[in-house]
Amino acid sequence: VLEAAQAAISTLDKIGLKCALFGSLASRLYGVARCPKDVDILTFPPPANPITTGQIQDLIVANDARFFLKMPKDPKNVYRILWFRRRRKRECKVDILIPGIMSLPDLGEEAEEIEKERITLPVLPFPIVLLQKLQGWSDHRVAPEGFKRKKQSQDMGDVRKLLESREVNKFVSSSPVLSDVWSNPTWFPGDFEEVSRRRVRLYCHYFPRMTGVWARLGFETV
Repeated sequence: VLEAAQAAISTLDKIGLKCALFGSLASRLYGVARCPKDVDILTFPPPANPITTGQIQDLIVANDARFFLKMPKDPKNVYRILWFRRRRKRECKVDILIPGIMSLPDLGEEAEEIEKERITLPVLPFPIVLLQKLQGWSDHRVAPEGFKRKKQSQDMGDVRKLLESREVNKFVSSSPVLSDVWSNPTWFPGDFEEVSRRRVRLYCHYFPRMTGVWARLGFETV
């Protein structure tokens, strides 16, 4: 997975697009032990040159022969999925997104840099990764598709591990006014902050053991 992430990020840099990891790989870089099966990358196209995810995927495929496109399993979906061919013919899915989808922010220069196995990777800041994971848990628990609902236990575990990681202490100690972080419209656009606060209360209802950590992070838990 790290090989796929590094290849995609390197190619995006080559074509002039800034980006940052989020999702399960970002969670692992922040301390979650579970090994992800795919890569989630948020790209930041310049405002003067808007570009779609499909166009970005095509540029990646054109610039690195290890990438290729597949049609989705659901024939009703017309979009194509980007994959990376690893050694020994193993494949890894790479999801490319742009700001606005799933309330993902347009950060530009604000991505963190984390070193893993001698590779430096751009990653969304910890608070964003945490609340995005919480969003995944909340969405999957009520999804009509059974395969998506099955993911909620994995999401729950990822959120718990993020809350138990050293990143919480680092974040709390480096943020004098926690409310300013969660109300930052650049990081949490639209109504994402308000919706996230409801999700936190719901998470604490189901998993009260984590209430204290959420409270330390500045959230109401009931």
